[in-house]
Amino acid sequence: MLHLQSESTQRWLSQVDESLPEILIDHAHCERKAASTAMNLMNSYTENRPLCVEMTRIIEEELEHYHMVMA
Repeated sequence: MLHLQSESTQRWLSQVDESLPEILIDHAHCERKAASTAMNLMNSYTENRPLCVEMTRIIEEELEHYHMVMA
C-alpha cells in the first residue's frame, strides 16, 4: 500500500506499538493543521476562484483524514 523503499526496523515498530495513542494524536493534529492552512490560503486569495475551489477539496480531504485518525 505505501510502496516504501525499505523495511521498517523491529525497533521502530516496537516504539510505534508503545506510543500509538500519542502518534495518532500527533497525526490528527497534522491533518487538522493541513485543513487550517488550506482555509487560511482560501481567505488570503479569495479573488482566485480556481485556487479556492481546490482549497475546499483539500480542506474536505484533510478533515476526512482527521476524523478517520480520531476514530
